[in-house]
Amino acid sequence: MTTPALGAGIWFMVFIASILAETNRHPFDLPEDEATLVTGYNVEYSSMAFALFFLGEYAKGKYYLSLIGPGYAWERIADRFPDATAQVHGDRRTTWSEFDRRADGLAAALLATGANHQDKVALYLYNGPEYIETTFACYKASLVPVNTNYRYVADELAYLWENADAIAVVFHGSFTDTIDAMRDRVPGVRTWLWVDDGHGDCPAWATPYEDAVATETGRVTGPQPRSGDDILMIYTGGTTGMPKGVMWR
Repeated sequence: MTTPALGAGIWFMVFIASILAETNRHPFDLPEDEATLVTGYNVEYSSMAFALFFLGEYAKGKYYLSLIGPGYAWERIADRFPDATAQVHGDRRTTWSEFDRRADGLAAALLATGANHQDKVALYLYNGPEYIETTFACYKASLVPVNTNYRYVADELAYLWENADAIAVVFHGSFTDTIDAMRDRVPGVRTWLWVDDGHGDCPAWATPYEDAVATETGRVTGPQPRSGDDILMIYTGGTTGMPKGVMWR
């Protein structure tokens, strides 16, 4: 089901894309204040935010989507506008350089656990900075982020993560009890990253998310170069049955 907020976010992205197409301007060619508007996002719509850059490029017909993904685009923006604001979430502000560095740390941490090219990482999160940071980290490491509806019950979670072959799950602390009761049903998940949202302590079987993003590293790439054949996987809501995965190259 599309919420009014998400629907508004999609229409906003289409609106910005139409401006880019009409003016034939590229986000990298804009002044810093305009670039933050065009390439930034409100994390209220974080699960769809990556589509903004794609929409602009597709509307202009200047680039093939398979050749320039959001990971590459966001790294370019971080290099050009390191001190500009990338994310706004309540009172929290994150610059592009911080966004880039934290995603590199998380990407390195995931690779260190043995994640391989195109392995799946499930995002069991409310909307927030960690959602888009994890997505960015996956793109850097040539992993595949897998959206997970936070309203799912145990059977749906077990089905989705098993079906997606997820090897890692990033989750908000609010979901600890739900996961603890069913994680033996997903033996393929080797890594659990706990995001502190003020609900209890990190369980013994998980790693604090902030420890992972703090990993010291330079700019990260996966064991294989990023490719136009890398996939984007999005699961449907499962309204008429179990969630179904859709893959795009």
